[in-house]
Amino acid sequence: MMRIHPGMFPVAGFLWILLMPINGWAIPAFSRQIHADCRTCHFQGMYALNKYGRAFKKNGFRESDRMREQRLQQQKQKQKKHRIGRDGASSDHKGGS
Repeated sequence: MMRIHPGMFPVAGFLWILLMPINGWAIPAFSRQIHADCRTCHFQGMYALNKYGRAFKKNGFRESDRMREQRLQQQKQKQKKHRIGRDGASSDHKGGS
């Protein structure tokens, strides 16, 4: 009969930990780098890159001046839409009182 050496348990445990699948957690390093939201480069699902994200990757994960101008312009448009929607909602609320 084969005996199991007591020193094998830590080795087996270590190997088991090494072979376990690891969940990938996104680190928003590029988001911090360019001071932008993750959705600037990713679709809502966060796995696939959008057009801007592909251009950012192709450019060596650096933002060119043109890319920066486009991103800032899009952010301004989103903020403007958000303000219009918020103002419209608040004026409707005031009108109902």
